[in-house]
Amino acid sequence: PVAFYQDLVKRFPTFRYIDSVQYLLGYCQVTMDHFDEAIAAYETLVTQYPQSRHLDEGWMRLGELYFDMGEWGKAVAAYGSVMKFPESKWYELAFYKLAWSHFQNDSHTTAINTFLDLLDYYASRGGSQNMADERTSMLRSEVVEYIAKTLAEDDWDGDGLKDEGAGVARGLGYLSKPRPSNRAILRKYAD
Repeated sequence: PVAFYQDLVKRFPTFRYIDSVQYLLGYCQVTMDHFDEAIAAYETLVTQYPQSRHLDEGWMRLGELYFDMGEWGKAVAAYGSVMKFPESKWYELAFYKLAWSHFQNDSHTTAINTFLDLLDYYASRGGSQNMADERTSMLRSEVVEYIAKTLAEDDWDGDGLKDEGAGVARGLGYLSKPRPSNRAILRKYAD
């Protein structure tokens, strides 16, 4: 199918469903482990077809590819683009992966704040409309644990020394805003 989709893109660039063809081209490239070609296809989709019904998923799939390749800055940009679509079925997972991308990029402060915002989002929804409740519960527990462990870590810059301002005061600073998740985070922090 890749050759067929490539031919369609080349021969019929104004075909009214060419954005769907571009999406399928990227999807097929991923299934064949042709990741660079998949990135090119998805980048074409998101840049040349901003009205596409596949735009949110195109950004999500780009984020996943960049995340798997360890290209954290690009993953942050792609997941951040999914965040422009709060009704998307990809929104909650993109939110979660956005925070993880910040963490992997050694942006602990931004990661913690993004994870805290995600917990606020979960609390405001009373669960989840787009993800299975069991999965949301699992992700929520993982986020709480991650935040607590990170706040308990004294060496965020990796130099082997305790960071200035590290410890309980730093942890409480992140939890100074009243949030429904604070109690769970503090319990994990104490463990």
